[in-house]
Parts: sequence; C-alpha cells; structure tokens
Amino acid sequence: MAEYNLTNIGHNSTGKPHEQYDFTKYYTSKYSGNNLNTNVKVLDIDFISDVTQLLSDNYYGYTGVKRIDLDFEITILNDASTPIIGNVILSAQINDNGTNDAITFSLSDRFLVNASVNWLSTGNYAQPNHSDQRLNLTLLAKRDSSYVGGDGISKYNVKLYSQIHRYASVSVRPKSVNFLTSDKIDNGVKTTAWSATNPFANPRSNTKDKFDWVFGGISNNPIISSADMSVILADTSNVKIPVLIQNGMTLLDSYTNLDLHKITDILRLPVEGKCLVDIRNSTLINAPSGEATGSKWAVAEIFYTASQRTIVIHFNNGNSYHQTENGFNTNNWTAWKTI
Repeated sequence: MAEYNLTNIGHNSTGKPHEQYDFTKYYTSKYSGNNLNTNVKVLDIDFISDVTQLLSDNYYGYTGVKRIDLDFEITILNDASTPIIGNVILSAQINDNGTNDAITFSLSDRFLVNASVNWLSTGNYAQPNHSDQRLNLTLLAKRDSSYVGGDGISKYNVKLYSQIHRYASVSVRPKSVNFLTSDKIDNGVKTTAWSATNPFANPRSNTKDKFDWVFGGISNNPIISSADMSVILADTSNVKIPVLIQNGMTLLDSYTNLDLHKITDILRLPVEGKCLVDIRNSTLINAPSGEATGSKWAVAEIFYTASQRTIVIHFNNGNSYHQTENGFNTNNWTAWKTI
C-alpha cells in the first residue's frame, strides 16, 4: 500500500482544501467612505414554528428556524482611529407556550428576542471626526401575519443593523450557534422539517454552512444612509428591541409609553444584574407625577436583585427620584421619592 504524506505539495497547495472546517471566518461589509451615520444590515433571519403550509409550495427551499442563539464578535474597522470591538449574544425563538401574537416584551409573547453586547475601544480623540467611539446596534423584530402555520403561530423576522463610522467597514466573526429546526405535520404527527437549501434544516450541512447562511449577506448588503435608516425605523410594523450594553449605557430612544417598571423585562435583565439606561425622547408610564407627560430625556439606573427591583432616575430638568419594589417581582412599588 502506498503511503501518502499530508505535505504542502500533496495536500495544502490549494490553500484551504477543506474550508468547510474553517470556522474562523470574517464576514466584512462594504466601505462607508466619507459618509456620516450610515448603517449596514448584519443579519436577516425568519422564524417559523410550523412550515407545513409553506412546504406544500416550496418543500426544499423554505427559509427560517424555530430558535437561534448566536455568539459573535463584531468589529468596526476605521482608517483613522482604533477599532471598536464588541461581543454580541443574540437569542430569538418561537415560544410554544406563548399566547400573544404581538411583540410586547412579555413572557406570554409567542415570539421572544433579546440581545446584549459588551464592547470596547481605546478611542482616538485627537481627530474629532472620529471621536464617537461607540458601537451602535439596532435590532428590529416584525410579525408577518400573512403566513400562519398549522399550529396557528405567525411567521416572524429579525434584522440586526450596525452603525458604521466614516471611512470604516463592519466585520463579523461568528463563534457559536445553537438552534431548533422548524416543525412540520406529516399525517397528523409533528416531525422536524427538512430543506436542501436551508442549512439549519439539512442534517448534511456543517457549522460553516450555517454561519454563511446567517452572515453571508453582509458583504453585499448596501450601506444605508441616515435618511434611509430613518425610514426603516419609522415603519410601525417594526418593533425596536433594545440591545443591552453590558459595560455601558443602554439606549432607549423614541419609545411610546415606556413603562419604567418593565425595563427589566424589556432588556431581559438577569436577576442580580444592574444597568444604566439612557432614555431619550420617550413618553413614560409609571413615572413620577411631575414627569408623567411629554417626551422625556433621562438617565436611569436599574437594580434587579433576588429580593426587589430599584429604580434611580435623573431627568434632564434636574429632578431626580428613587423607587423600590416591595418583594421580588410583586409589582408592588413604593411611591416615588425625590432625591
């Protein structure tokens, strides 16, 4: 029997003969050029619980998953300043126990989605044009009631956008993925759906195939201007999901009827956690009586322990207040106290 050695000549001369095993891949966007406040779409995923109705028309080509949990690194590469690097965890799922079709940040929703990011940058403040060293992510969810599965649950969609600074691009390096495949009904029995082109429903696909499916579009996605991004955000069918910033201030911008008592639910804040929240141009529910009307700007610190929740809030008019819940998730709050 001949002996074959895995040498550069006999095996590796093509560079990556087995690229399917290379999970350390970077997916990079187009270059922003001399444009301010641009964005790029990082991912676009459909979520379908039951694809039985869809399969009757397109058995082999359906897109979507029932659940996905992603862990990835995102980097803004800038010509004139140090990069911004963030670690993102995104989780979204069809909730079989849900009863509410709308996305209301409640555990009774049929669709649950949340994300967090821990980012850093050394900054380069010698050049004012590039001094905004911040990773701004926009997460949008939408219910598509035009398709309802055999289980009565609608189709949902999630899109994640990243802001790009001037003379920069966005690069993504995926690290891990967990998922549940959509279901289908065969002769009254629920089974796992199958698709030749959807790597999350094809047992022959590998991890790189799945990463390509999630992030492969970023290299061809257009750079979105500030005006066009405003149009996307103005679409009332899009629900803006706050991205919890673990090492900084989480932005809640332009929310209508933002319930201060439910910020822990909106952000999916873990017990024994705390966060700083930057509230901008939002109307509030359960606010102090003097701050209950009009669009408000404030900074809030939320403490969530195994015994209670506490809110400390400072409004831009100089007024500050404090409020504590009596017991764990009792929703029985003390009166607001002036600080």
